Amino acid sequence: MSVRSHVTMALLSVALGVAYSAHADTLTAGSPPSSAPTTFLDTKTGKIEGFMPDVAAEVAKRQHLDVNLTAVPFSTLIQSVLLTKLT
Repeated sequence: MSVRSHVTMALLSVALGVAYSAHADTLTAGSPPSSAPTTFLDTKTGKIEGFMPDVAAEVAKRQHLDVNLTAVPFSTLIQSVLLTKLT
């Protein structure tokens, strides 16, 4: 797994933790949609697909949360978390 994938997973974990600690009903997680098969944008549906979105959905389900995945460029992931655009 590449360093980029590790960083993305770490940020996803942070986003999940922030949402859980805030007892939010909906989790908004960001991911760069350009790392197939880990994360990619399905051009037919316009949705983010792949391994990491599946993991995020399962974690959210087990925490009784809804998950909203949004495409975020890799270069702005940390900034998006710090500005609470991703919760």
